[in-house]
Amino acid sequence: MRPSTAAPQSALVLGATGFVGRWVARRLSAVGADLHLAVRDPARAHPVFSAYAIDGAVHPIDLRQPGEVRELVARTRPDTVFNLAGYGVDRSERDESAAFAINRDLVAAVCEILLDVEPASRPALVHVGSALEYGQAAGDLNETTAPRPDTLYG
Repeated sequence: MRPSTAAPQSALVLGATGFVGRWVARRLSAVGADLHLAVRDPARAHPVFSAYAIDGAVHPIDLRQPGEVRELVARTRPDTVFNLAGYGVDRSERDESAAFAINRDLVAAVCEILLDVEPASRPALVHVGSALEYGQAAGDLNETTAPRPDTLYG
């Protein structure tokens, strides 16, 4: 089976400079999506986007502020929102309140924001998590596996 080259007409990538975010943004850019890249620090993001051949509109944002996220979704009107933001992967990221704000509260805020969009124009949501959300779960993970995080990241 060949991978699809289809892309949403427009996409908003939260966490666009992260490990997964840059690869998703690269692919979306390659297939011609109208790409919106949410970043903390545009100056640090530009070298990443240049190295990965990512072409899109860069939007500086504090993802811990739901009002900023709501405004960005309203302004960009994406077909799909990719939530690829995460806090705590980098060993230097140890702020517990920031971890909850990005790994838990942002997810809830994005869901609420998208539910407020008229159904006919509501963006699809692609949310990416980590196996660490499940802690020391034994066996195969599936949709019914209960999350039992045991680290700041997971």
